[in-house]
Order: sequence, then structure tokens, then C-alpha cells
Amino acid sequence: MSSGNRRMFDSAASLVASTVVTSGLGFLYWVLAARVAPVEQVAAATAIVSAMTLLLNVGQFGFGTMLIAEGTGRVRRMGPLIAASLLVVVFASSALTVVFVVVVRMVDSTLARSLAGWPAVLALIAGVALGAAALVLDQALIGLSLSPVQLYRNVVFATSKLVLCWGAAMAVELVTAGTILWAWVAGSALSLVAVLVDLRRRGRRVGFVPRPSALSGLGVRTADHNTVNLAQMLPRLGLPLLAALVLAETDYAAFFAAWMIASFLYMVPTHLSTAMFAIAVGDRTALVARLRAGLVVLLGPGVLGALVIGGFASTWMGIFGSDYTIAATGLAVLAAGYLPCVLKELYIAVERVEGRLRVAGFVLIGTAVVELVGGVVGGMVAGVQGAAIGYVLGTCVLCPVYLRSIGKALAADHQAQGDRRLPGPGSTTSREGRMATW
Repeated sequence: MSSGNRRMFDSAASLVASTVVTSGLGFLYWVLAARVAPVEQVAAATAIVSAMTLLLNVGQFGFGTMLIAEGTGRVRRMGPLIAASLLVVVFASSALTVVFVVVVRMVDSTLARSLAGWPAVLALIAGVALGAAALVLDQALIGLSLSPVQLYRNVVFATSKLVLCWGAAMAVELVTAGTILWAWVAGSALSLVAVLVDLRRRGRRVGFVPRPSALSGLGVRTADHNTVNLAQMLPRLGLPLLAALVLAETDYAAFFAAWMIASFLYMVPTHLSTAMFAIAVGDRTALVARLRAGLVVLLGPGVLGALVIGGFASTWMGIFGSDYTIAATGLAVLAAGYLPCVLKELYIAVERVEGRLRVAGFVLIGTAVVELVGGVVGGMVAGVQGAAIGYVLGTCVLCPVYLRSIGKALAADHQAQGDRRLPGPGSTTSREGRMATW
């Protein structure tokens, strides 16, 4: 295996491992919270954390993938650029959260009641700001071939918030929603400190002074990245929320369980797409090689995983209980959606490397709308199975567009191009030359 392919798979494996760790320990975190806090306090905390998760993902504003792209040939300038990006993300995501709180408080709801006190509001703002900054930093580290550091940060985050919540439960008589939330926020803060310590240990310079001038000329490109990122994440974050509006409570619980299982399947091509972009950005020669290597994995072990999940859907859903088996067919349909998901994520990688972000953004926004509408209409017509079928059919609508883009990239005569590099941010230095200290 070539060094480029090895780094791509290492980065993808690191992102997958981060997801597994945060999801697994996150599950234990909520189990612990349920054991030590009254149910109404846990309900308030989960409502706020759900809002926090959505806001911090939106609150990246495209800076993470912009930093991946800008890392090519600009390693020695990345410190000030990362510092300036993190500063902007912290302030912008905080402002977004304030607006969100004002709007939510206008409508009587569980979330509005949970945000009635200032401690909860401040926890939400702090959690979004720190979480958005952490996700942007994770992607910057991936772009600088420092994927083990982002994995380390996620391990520290998931572990520390669990330990802090347990410690709080031992120290106080009554664990409240505020206790649960501030343990979460403190875990985010500790994980960022841990990254700085780890980078110093690796001999990397830290503590750059943010310079707004470092972002000069990057506004449009960052906005284009943000459009692609939002279109990529909204169906994953939005469908469970919309499904809750059209499905009965029992059906929704079963659908949400099936969606969680399918999401683990979908995260493999998603993370591989990000790693492919990080390795091949600005380099068409590298893109062709990474595409072929990625296809071997995604259409080999990946399809096998989809078959295992789809073929044994009843068994998987039975783990949650007999009431959840009504979503077995829906899970099998979602597993079949793995193939269009692969095409979509590879299309995103190709368009990012080729620099066609604006066109890709419009295409992906259209796809996201079709996927969400398909899931909602399907759920209204045929319940759990209808929601799954509608969503998967939505992902298939633009598959010809994805195939055309991927096919053109694979058919490119990269041998004739030699060392030719695509015009992109920074210099034309190859990805192999990016290992210098920043």
C-alpha cells in the first residue's frame, strides 16, 4: 500500500474511531445521568444537548474544510490561520446560539422551558462555542496529517465528561440538568487543553496570536465550503427531527433506533471522503489513486457490512426489544441506501479536490431537500418503512450526477499529467511535503 493510501485510511480510521468512542462513551454518559438525576432533569439536559449538537455542527461555518484545503503548501502559515479561524468560529457560533435562544423562547416547548434559567443558557452558549471550535480544530489536524491528535482529543472529551458527571453525582445530593450540561462543557474545554499539551509534546508550536489578516481573501471560499457542509449534514441531523413530527411515538422510537444503526454504516464513506479530500486536495494525480483505493474498501468490506445489517435487520432491531422490530424492514431499506451514500460522499470528495464547491453546493442542497421531503412524505403515507423508503429514494435521484463526476475523475489521464497540480490555495507543493512543523 502506498504511503498516500495509508495516510488516507489512517485518517478515515481515526475519524471512525472518534465517532465510535464518542458514541459509545456518550451512551454510558446518558445511562449514568439517568441513574443519578431525576427523569425531568435528564429530559431537560437531553433537549439542550440535542440543540447544542445541531448548533455546533452548523456553527463551524465551513472553516474546518477550508483549513483542510488551505493546509496544502501553507504549513508554516497555518498556525495564525487556525488561531484566527477558531476565534471567528467561537464568536459566530455564540451569536448564532443567542439568536436561537431568543427564537426558541418565543414558543412554549420542552426546550424553551429547559432554557428558562440563565445557567442553562450560558451552558448552551459555552458548549456550542467550544464544540464548534473543537470540530474545526479536528479537521485542521486531519489536514495537517495529525489525525492521532484529533482522536486523542475526542477520547479525552468523552472520558472526562463521564468522569466529571460521576464526580458531581458523588459530591452533590441532587444532580440537575445544569450539572449534566456543565460536565459536558467542561469535558470540551479539557479536551482542547489536552490537544495543546499533546502538540507541545510532539514539538509543535502552539499559542499563535489570531490575526484577522490571515483570513483575507478566504471569505467566499469558506462560504462555499459551508454550503457543501450544511447540505451534507442536514439530512442526517434533520430527518430524525422531522420524523418525530409525522410518526407515532412507538413508530418514531423504532425508526430512531434503525436510523442510529444505519448512521454507523453511513459514517464510513463520510469519513473516508473527508480523509480523501485531506490527502488529495489540489492534486488530481493523488485523487485518482485515492478514489480507486477507496472504492476497493467501500465496495468490498463496506457492501458486506451493509448486507450483514440489512440481511439480519430483525435481529438487530430485536436487541432494542420486541416493540422495535416494526422497523426491521425500514432498517433493511436504510442499509440498501449505503450504495447511493457511497456515490454521494465520493462525489463530494471529487468536487472539493477539483475546486467546484459552488456547483456542488447547489447540487447537494437539492439532494438534501429531496431526501428530507421524501422521508417526511414517506413517513406520512407508510409509517416507518415509508420514511426509510422515501429517504433512500431521495438519495438515489442525483446518482447519475455523482457517477458522471466520479467517472470523469477516474478516467482522467493522470499519467500524462505527471506532476501537474490543480490551481488551489497556497503553493503547488505536494501533499507529501506537508509534514513540516507549523
